[in-house]
This record gives sequence, structure tokens and C-alpha cells, in this order.
Amino acid sequence: PGPSAALPLIGAITAPPHAPARSRPSDGQQAAASPHPVTEAMLLDADQLRRAAPRNDWVVWSTSDNSGGTGLNTACQATRFADPHGLAAFVRTFDATGRPRRSAVQTVEVSRTRAAAAAAYATMLRWYADCTRTHAQLVAAFRVSGLGDAARVLTLRLAGHRWYDVGVARSGAVTTLTVLQTRRGGAVGPHATSADLATAVQRLCGADDAGTCTSAPPRLVPSLPRVGGERVGMLATADLPFVDHLARPWVGTRPTATRSNVAATPCDRTDFHALGARRAVTRTFLVPQARLPERFGLSETYGAFAGGGRATAALHRVQRRMAACSRSDLGARVRHARVVAHSSHGSSYGLWRVEVEVTAHRRVSYWMGVARVGRYLAQVTFSPVPGKDVGAPVFEALVERARDRLLELP
Repeated sequence: PGPSAALPLIGAITAPPHAPARSRPSDGQQAAASPHPVTEAMLLDADQLRRAAPRNDWVVWSTSDNSGGTGLNTACQATRFADPHGLAAFVRTFDATGRPRRSAVQTVEVSRTRAAAAAAYATMLRWYADCTRTHAQLVAAFRVSGLGDAARVLTLRLAGHRWYDVGVARSGAVTTLTVLQTRRGGAVGPHATSADLATAVQRLCGADDAGTCTSAPPRLVPSLPRVGGERVGMLATADLPFVDHLARPWVGTRPTATRSNVAATPCDRTDFHALGARRAVTRTFLVPQARLPERFGLSETYGAFAGGGRATAALHRVQRRMAACSRSDLGARVRHARVVAHSSHGSSYGLWRVEVEVTAHRRVSYWMGVARVGRYLAQVTFSPVPGKDVGAPVFEALVERARDRLLELP
């Protein structure tokens, strides 16, 4: 079968099928100088991909040193190499028949030192944790314990009904990346991705530049990677969901310390400083290229309190206000309410869907959620417009992500 031309994942690969991989020289050195270098035979083969996605029939489409074309093999990759001064690079692409439509790529880079490989690993992870080259949502992220020196798996949702299952690992001075793309179908999931990543690391461990081999099964631990350029403790643009029939990306304003709370609603009227917060930071997200009504957007404010008790008291006040909303404002109706008193990391959160009667013939709606972790409280409000909305599970996942971002704070 030919490459999936509609899938940009492998569109940049120009090497013919089964082209030999070449070591990349650096300052007169060759990776092949090692008695046991990384070789093409150590890359994943079609059988490994078949185990991750058994409904598809996989073939190796090409293998190269990534020196041809643009060198960008996925929609998120920012530069040809994560380590521009490395000793060798290999890229293998895979294509699949069957449904859903899938394709995959594996990249291996050999660095001069373990420190350089650690930097390459961080670069690869950053490409996908904050995929700024296209509209992408970071749906899930895990640290993989017991696999090489460092390993992560990510699940991304992209525009065009696409999913990326991403695995990144470093073993010694060798870094490997696997990306499996699914179009108009579900992601294969973190467990299948981590299994493929473990196989990739195991196949490389015989090289002198790689670290020691591990035989224990990898274990997934939920862990969000930091997103460069974003405010620690707050939602990032990569965290925001896709909205119905809206393909344009979110754009966030600069987070600012403030005494006003742009996430407050007429029901709760939350004032973080009046509730005892020592400081509050707020931010708004819009889709400026979509030409939507001004009310469309998403806002977040978080407050830092003196202790967990103060933050819990503030959360309870918001919950009481929302429970009384329909009585205190006869034009408002709470259509959905969910309060989770005990969640992960000792946290708690709640979310509500409110409809407000503006005129006799016009109603507006919004989603509002709050999350508490320790002495921090975050409030998130989404104001949809007709035809551009999300459901309760999607908004709850966003509130949980706001909670998880609070864990980044000291």
C-alpha cells in the first residue's frame, strides 16, 4: 500500500521504502565508531505496531536518516532533529490498511552524551506537550516508571478528527519517539503506547550508547508535563477542549495579578480577596479568528489562601451560592450540578450549568466550575454561544485539568 496522503504524519518522509539509515557525522565523528552502534535492525517492525492496533494491517513504509525533505515527520515536530549535534538519527515510518485509518513513525536519535540526550528528550516532549504548530489538545499524560532513564506517553486530539498517541523515552545517550496517528477513530490509548515504547527501548538497549535493559513491565503514573511559556498553576492553551464546529485554536491573554475575578458569574459573585486570598491571578482565552459573539470565551482565576481551611471555606461558599442560584435569581436555572467532595490528591471540585433568561425570548448559558487543591482554589467559566458548546463530561475534564495544574504550585 502507498502512504496515506491525507495524513500529514508521514508526508515529509521522502526516502524510498526500506532506504538504508545512515549515521550522521558530527565534527568528524561517526556513531558507527562504537563497537555496538544503534542500527536499523533495532527499530520497531510492523509486528509491534500490529500488537498496538490489531485491527490494522501494518507495513514498514520507509527508513531514513531524516536528512531529506523538511525533516518534519508529524504536525507537532518543530525542528528536523531534537539534538542538532547528535551522532546519528533514524526515522522509520509505517502505514496501515483497514479501519480506522492509521499511520505511525518512530524516531531514534543518538547523542554525544547523556546530558545532550536528556536535552533532546525534553525537546521532543515539549513538541507534543505544547503542540503550537497546529490546533491540538493534550488529553492525557503519564510518566512511565521503570522504562529507561525517563519516559512519557501522551494522548493528543488534533483538528480534522485526528488523534496522536505519543511515546518519548531516553535510555543512556539514545532517545526514541513513537507517534501513532488515528484518523476518524479512537486513540489506541496510553497502555498500548507504553507497551510499544517499552519494546522500542528494549530493542535499542543492546547498543553501547543505550542504557541498561529493563525487564519489569512499565507502570503508568498520571503526570502533566510543564508547558513552556505558560503560567505555572493555570490552564494552558494545550489543555483547552475542542468546541463543536470550531477548528480555530484558542489564544490566551497574559496572566495578571488582579483584585477582580473575570471568572465570577452572577450566581456566585466570587471575590477571592474578600474571601481571604493573599493573591489572585486571572486569565482569559478566546478564539479571535473565529468571528464569534463577544460573550464567547473561557476565563480562569485562581487564588492562593493562607491555608487549606481557608480555601475549603471559599469553595463551600461558592457551592452554597450555586445551590441557591435559582432562588436568588428568578431568571436563572441550574441545569446541571456535580460536586465531588473527595478527589485525587485530597482535592475537591464542583461544576454547574446555568441558563439565564435575558429577555422573554432569549436565554444565555454558561458552564462554571471550581477546584481546590491544598491552599489553592481555581474558578473556570466557559461562555458558549449557540452551536459552539461542550457537554458536561468535557467541561468536567477541563475542571479536573485546572485542578491538576494547581498541583504545580508550591
